[in-house]
Amino acid sequence: MNLFWGCGYEATSTQELARVMGLKPGSLYNAFGNKHTLYLEALDHYRQHVSPCVFAPIDEIESGTGAVRATFANLIDEICGDMQQRGCYILNAILELSAHDPEVAARAASAFEIGQAAFQRALERAHAQGEIAPHHDLSALAAYFMSAFQGLRLMWKVNPNRAILEGIVHITLSTLM
Repeated sequence: MNLFWGCGYEATSTQELARVMGLKPGSLYNAFGNKHTLYLEALDHYRQHVSPCVFAPIDEIESGTGAVRATFANLIDEICGDMQQRGCYILNAILELSAHDPEVAARAASAFEIGQAAFQRALERAHAQGEIAPHHDLSALAAYFMSAFQGLRLMWKVNPNRAILEGIVHITLSTLM
């Protein structure tokens, strides 16, 4: 997963995969079938084990708006600490492959649904707690937050400036009013 994450699908050779995994190239094919299948398994692993950790504050913080704010604050800390600028493995997969690989696109959509559902839960709590205006379409707001969330990751790759990210989050969170 880390090799694909750092290099991308196309730039990762089967020889390098076999070396990193301590296998002979033939063993790699015997174990996984082909590079694409291994890539999909790596995406599944990320989606099941890494992605949920990103949204942990959503369910750990009682205040709905507090959970959303903490999730964005944690994201900025994570992004700014990513000195290699690897970004999000799912977002990288989308940018590289989803336009012509329906299996990658489906996995990416599933990962985005997990994030959007997490934002939806926090927004429902915020609404029930009277923390946000009652007129909000919570589903649309959750989709907007997920879009902003991934947009921050993309922005960092283009312009690694914490102040810019914080400004984007400030404007994003102003929609809660």
